Amino acid sequence: MPYFRKGDCITVGNERIVVEKFLSSGMQADVYRIVNFDRKKHMVIKHLYGDYCSNKKLFYRKVKLLSTHPAPHARLIWPQAVSEFDEKTGGFVYLMDELSEYDPIAMLMKDPERLPMGQKLEICKQMAEVFSSLANKGFIYSDVSGTNICYGIAPDGRVDVRVLDCDNVSLRGESLGLAGTGLFRSPQVLLGASPTEMSDVYA
Repeated sequence: MPYFRKGDCITVGNERIVVEKFLSSGMQADVYRIVNFDRKKHMVIKHLYGDYCSNKKLFYRKVKLLSTHPAPHARLIWPQAVSEFDEKTGGFVYLMDELSEYDPIAMLMKDPERLPMGQKLEICKQMAEVFSSLANKGFIYSDVSGTNICYGIAPDGRVDVRVLDCDNVSLRGESLGLAGTGLFRSPQVLLGASPTEMSDVYA
């Protein structure tokens, strides 16, 4: 059951928004399309709840800190504003740009023939650029998966990669209990080590 309903008015940071519709739900979060009156455009909010992290307040402070800094790369769908922490539920909401008409790389992994080799290589190149920019600025993504990296193909064939779920991003040496997604975990993470830049490379 979605936490928010169509027409709900909430404040995220200092920004006034109205929920337009529920988009999706996972084990630890709901995603909604919203109207941002202050920016006069559609955006998306992610509502985290449940057991999304072993140290929820530290995770919240980290996402709030991320929102005060520019994204290390333009292809990252970065947290832009963060609500107050809900002491009752242990949850919070953050605001990000809307992304539409993009497919998760999981679809390409299941059907490699859906794109020609040139476009697949361009996807890999853009992914490498994003994760290199994170590592160069002391960040670790921590939870690469087939659904949080997406790609779009323009009518002229140009490829555009976007990386979602940037609440996963942490500073080098920071441990928040994130272990990554099964298929993409490095051997070291499977054995209990915290994610690093090299586990991002492996993923």
